[in-house]
Amino acid sequence: MINNARYVSVLILDQVLNKKAYSNLALKENLDRYNLKDVDKKLVTEIVYGTIKFKLSIDNVIRNFVKKIDENHISTIILRSAIYQLKYLDKIPEYAVLNESVEISKKLCRNKSGFINGVLRNYLSNKDNIKSNKNTLQDEYSFVAWMIKLFKNQYPKNYIDLMASLNERGETCYRINSLKFSKEQFLKKFKDLGLKDVEGFRNAVKINGSSNISDNDLYKDGLLSVQNLSSQLVCEILDPKEGENIIDLCAAPGGKTTYIAELIKDNGKIISCDIHNHRVELIKNSAKRLNLKSIDCFVNDATLVNERFIDLADKVLLDAPCSGLGVIKKKPEIKWFKNQSDLEEIIYIQRKIISIASKYVKSNGILMYTTCTLNKNENEQIIKEFLKENNNFIIEPIDTKIFGDLKFENNNGMITLFPGQLNDGFFMSKLKRI
Repeated sequence: MINNARYVSVLILDQVLNKKAYSNLALKENLDRYNLKDVDKKLVTEIVYGTIKFKLSIDNVIRNFVKKIDENHISTIILRSAIYQLKYLDKIPEYAVLNESVEISKKLCRNKSGFINGVLRNYLSNKDNIKSNKNTLQDEYSFVAWMIKLFKNQYPKNYIDLMASLNERGETCYRINSLKFSKEQFLKKFKDLGLKDVEGFRNAVKINGSSNISDNDLYKDGLLSVQNLSSQLVCEILDPKEGENIIDLCAAPGGKTTYIAELIKDNGKIISCDIHNHRVELIKNSAKRLNLKSIDCFVNDATLVNERFIDLADKVLLDAPCSGLGVIKKKPEIKWFKNQSDLEEIIYIQRKIISIASKYVKSNGILMYTTCTLNKNENEQIIKEFLKENNNFIIEPIDTKIFGDLKFENNNGMITLFPGQLNDGFFMSKLKRI
C-alpha cells in the first residue's frame, strides 16, 4: 500500500490542502521519496493537480451526498481525490478508484471507510442525475467568485478562455545552454532522446515523456535547464550584452539569472539577489551546475535601499513578488489560499520595490518589471503610478514578433502574455531611464 499511487496522492493532497504546502514542492519531495514507476508518478501528478484545481466543483458534487464537508479531515481528501478520478479522468476503472479509496481509508481513517464506500457508491449510482450548481461559472471552472469577477472586469472579452487555460495541464519547457550548443546542434546530437523543437523560440525545447529532469544526464551536465517559455522571453527582451552590469533583484531559484549569464556568454557581471539565504543557495547551485562564473549572489532585501547598488546597473530585472494568478496552472492552490486582502498588501510591496529598483539603474539603462500574475492592479497600474512619479523613465517598446503565436495583450507597450501550453500568464514592461 505504501507505494500505491493513489495513497501517495492522498498524502500530498493532505499536505497541500490541510497544511498549506506548495503543490510543486510537495510533489517533488514525495515522488523522490516513494519508489514509484514512471507511469504511477504521472498518475500521482495528475490526481494532485487535478483535485486541487477542481476542488470547488468536486465539493459541489460531494455536497449532494454529504450534509456538511469536514474541510480538514483526511476522509475529505480521500473523497476529493476519488471524485476527481471518477468525474474528470476517462481511462480510470471505477472499481479501482472505489476499492483503493476504501483501502486507503482503512489505513488513514479506519472509522470512515464505510462512509467513504457509501458516498462513492452513491455517486456512481447517481452521477448522471446530479444537478449542476446554480453558479455555473464557479462550478464549471472551479474558481472562487472574487477571482471570476476580477478576470471578468479586467479581461471582459476573454476571461472564460483565460480560466479554461489556467485549468489545463501544460507541458514542461526546457532551455538549451547556448554556451555549449546551438539549438540546431543540440537537437541533432541528442535526437534519440525524445527532444522536440519549440519552433520560433531561441533556445526552447520539449522532451517527450520526461518525468524527472534531475535524473537526466543532460540536466546534470549543465546542457539543459527547466524554464518556462515566459521566463525565457523576459530574459531575451531584456537584451543583456557582454560586459554589462546587470542586477536581478528577486532572483531565486535562478532561472532568469542563469539564462542572462548564458546570453552574455558569461562575460559581464550579474548581481543576483534574494531575501533569504536558503533561496540564494538555490541560485548558487544553478550557477554551479551550469558552470557560470559571471554571477555574484547576495542576500538582499529588495524593500530596502542598498547603497552599493545605486547607479550601478546597465540593466535591472525586477521579477516582483505577486499574487501568482498567472501560474495557477502549475500552482493551483493559489485559487484557494489567496484572498483580496493579500493582493492589497502585495501591491504596497511592489510600489516600494520598483521605486528602490529604479535607483540602481544608470542613465540610459533599463529597468524591466515583470510579474507572473494577471491582475492589472499589480501590473499596468504599478507602471502607470511609477511613471507618474518618475518622469526620468519612459516605456521602451517591446518587439512583439518575439512572441510568435503566443496570445498576448499589448497595452501601450506593457505586455500581458496569456497562459498557454508552454508559458505561464506573465506581465512585462521595459522602462528606460532618460
